[in-house]
Amino acid sequence: MSPQPAAHDVELVVVDREQVVAEVPCDVLVVGVQPGEDRTPGLDPRSADLLGDVVAFIDVVDPETEPVHLVPPPAGLAARALALVRVPDDAPRLAGLAGAAASAMRGVSAFANVVLALPATTPQELEAVVRGALLGVHRQTGRLPVVGPVPTGRTVHVRHTVEESATGTAVERARIVADAVTGARDLVDRPPNLLTPRDFAAAAEVVGGAHGLTVEVWDARRVRGAGLGGLAGVGQGSGNPPRLVVVRHRPPRPRAHVALVGKGVTFDSGGLNLKPTSELASMKIDMAGAAAVFQACVAAARLELDVAVTAWLPLAENSVSGTSIRPGDVLTLRDGRRVEVRNTDLEGRLLLADALTLAREEKPDLIVDVATLTDAQVMALGTRISALMSNDDPLRALLLEAAAEADEGLWPMPLPIHLRRALASQVADIANEGERSATMLTAGIFLQEFASPASQRTRWAHLDICGTAYNHGAPYSVVPQGATGVPVQTLINFLRAVALDS
Repeated sequence: MSPQPAAHDVELVVVDREQVVAEVPCDVLVVGVQPGEDRTPGLDPRSADLLGDVVAFIDVVDPETEPVHLVPPPAGLAARALALVRVPDDAPRLAGLAGAAASAMRGVSAFANVVLALPATTPQELEAVVRGALLGVHRQTGRLPVVGPVPTGRTVHVRHTVEESATGTAVERARIVADAVTGARDLVDRPPNLLTPRDFAAAAEVVGGAHGLTVEVWDARRVRGAGLGGLAGVGQGSGNPPRLVVVRHRPPRPRAHVALVGKGVTFDSGGLNLKPTSELASMKIDMAGAAAVFQACVAAARLELDVAVTAWLPLAENSVSGTSIRPGDVLTLRDGRRVEVRNTDLEGRLLLADALTLAREEKPDLIVDVATLTDAQVMALGTRISALMSNDDPLRALLLEAAAEADEGLWPMPLPIHLRRALASQVADIANEGERSATMLTAGIFLQEFASPASQRTRWAHLDICGTAYNHGAPYSVVPQGATGVPVQTLINFLRAVALDS
């Protein structure tokens, strides 16, 4: 592997703002169509006149089942084919543009030379269109992030009307965010035998080091020596020992310090509380939280954000063997408290507890953890809306705003204090399982015990992405089938806001 996660397997060309796109020779011209009087604002006047009668074709197709519609090209069009894509009006403007661009690139995947004419009249709109195009063209291969693009022979020309002085920054920001999202997708899609804790740690060293991040890897001996009983316990049943990876972005004059903590179970069998056979094949995705916080930290460095970021990645396999932890075992965690293991399939909170304690010891301004934590999140919110729990109203609001800007669904959930009683244990300080009801909330309450205990209140938030980390259905907007990269864009927007607002 070499430096720089390659998100975009395509040559990207930003078209001269004065060029008549209808006269550009290409395999396919993709035109964005929106509601209202000016239906094709991405076209120059001459091209709009030529295609004026054709755009109505998009009104007869279902945008859910056919977001991109191929139509017969009119005489005089230099492109060999013409495709129409609907620009939605029921989503935030920038997110709608990015989704239309991604849908367009998936819909014309058979064409090598593409001209993309979506509305891009501001630097922000150009960034959204480019980001969406790069996310849409990316191939889900499950390979590790590599340095530099992987050529596929495809070229995308993006038309815009932005001042030339602003295009370079917009395009570069789009590339960085697309790299982060697809870098996380590639990690999550990686087969579990090819992404052990050691493999993940090695990838973090290569990619992080290439962007000036400090990457520290703790092996199993150091994990045990540091008293990380949760992380060591989860990993003790596997022949692939656990790792803790610490990634640091340190700008010259940081305006705040944010700790990001990501659950990194590279394969989750459930342990002795074995999962059903139907669930096991998808359990490679249980490290999506670690992938997201790592890539967000990389993006913060590449965007040169004035916020210090520390990403904590507790990595382990939850396997079944004669050395696996058992229901009824008691583990001693980093902060000295003892936890009763009532269910070995609730392992994520055990390793997160240790990582949250380590993060808190550095006294950051904010802690945000991300985890594929509970099936209850899926039952409550489905597969497009993640759950958010926080002990701080301004932090909660900041994350909700960041998610809305990214069009990554996020919904606030409570942390009812009375549910803490369900985690009481007769043999330890706390149990890792409560009652059958409100299991998403009790998981959040468990984590709060370590992120923000009464002795050291810390501003903290928890994102449960169990249902949103992987899309088993058809692609939609910027989301492909497979790993989604959620909530990387939310985290990047959040870090930008912290850098600007602190």
